[in-house]
Amino acid sequence: MRFGTLMRAVVLIGVCAAKPAAAAMNIDCISSGYSAEQQATITAQVSVFTMADMGDHMFSALLPMIHDRAEACAQQYGWSPDAMEQAIRYLLATFMQGGLEHSQVMSEDEVRNFKAVIVWADQERLLSTMAPILNGSSGSDDDEAYLQSLVTAAGLPLEGTLLEFAGALLASMVVQKIAVDNFAQF
Repeated sequence: MRFGTLMRAVVLIGVCAAKPAAAAMNIDCISSGYSAEQQATITAQVSVFTMADMGDHMFSALLPMIHDRAEACAQQYGWSPDAMEQAIRYLLATFMQGGLEHSQVMSEDEVRNFKAVIVWADQERLLSTMAPILNGSSGSDDDEAYLQSLVTAAGLPLEGTLLEFAGALLASMVVQKIAVDNFAQF
């Protein structure tokens, strides 16, 4: 299985190519301000999320409350519609990452090791490698080899469920980064 296959599923949350990085202001507004009941619903949805849930209806039960929160943040901070869209993408990718980590496909040590490898990776190379994959294109053989090197550096196998999980986890992390960078442009 090619590493990029599962990551293309993230296209379903509407990722677009990365723009230059800049400091995002107030994007965390979308992560807070929910009522206790809403927060309980979010926690419940995220806690049962698995790779099998990736698709057209990912977190669809949460979208109305997320949209309402995005509108409140937009009003409070003067976000444009494009900034709202990026904030929503950021939050959905955050939920995706949280759900994947909660699913325990990887041990806590494996997740920690993989995330450390990603943090220490060349971020420019990582984003330029992931952008076409997240937009539904195939990466080059060189890109594939680079992504596989990250997986092996974390001590994970290059096949099976752990590889698929690593791809989904990486995609969620990169989508967050792209959304924050794009948000900062608006």
